[in-house]
Amino acid sequence: MKVLSAVAPTRLLPTRMVPTRIHHQILCEATPPDVWTVLRDPHRWPEFEALLARVEGAAGHAIEGQRLLGVGRAVPIRIPLDVRRVVPRKALHVTVHSIPGLREELDIVIVPATRGGTQITMLVRLSGPLAAAMVLPVWFGSGMTVRLLAKAAEREQRRRLRETSGVA
Repeated sequence: MKVLSAVAPTRLLPTRMVPTRIHHQILCEATPPDVWTVLRDPHRWPEFEALLARVEGAAGHAIEGQRLLGVGRAVPIRIPLDVRRVVPRKALHVTVHSIPGLREELDIVIVPATRGGTQITMLVRLSGPLAAAMVLPVWFGSGMTVRLLAKAAEREQRRRLRETSGVA
């Protein structure tokens, strides 16, 4: 790579030309507390993350500094998940060590929408030698994740409304 950097400016290197940040935003009909109910519970992450069968090591809600293990759905591999930051009812930051050579930093932020519902924003930062090669698959997967999170939150809202309405 040193030979290439001698010929091409640093900003034009192949690793610099491929974006390693992925951004998704979706508007959900569920309220922010309903979205947070799904997001804060690691045992519910497989509801919106298609690659996870279950999450081990969680004894309740996600807390900062927590090290969890996700178990893959198709292939039973263990995926280390580090909960880096939790802002109650607003944001969750998780580091995913999915494969050797790739690290994903996930920031999921929930904001009340002006006309009701919730705006869910997911920012994924990729790092490691495989980051450039994995941009397209991670873009597709994170897009599915944010949509499935919105659907899970809407199901949670319907469940909560059924329980509080008193109708059997």
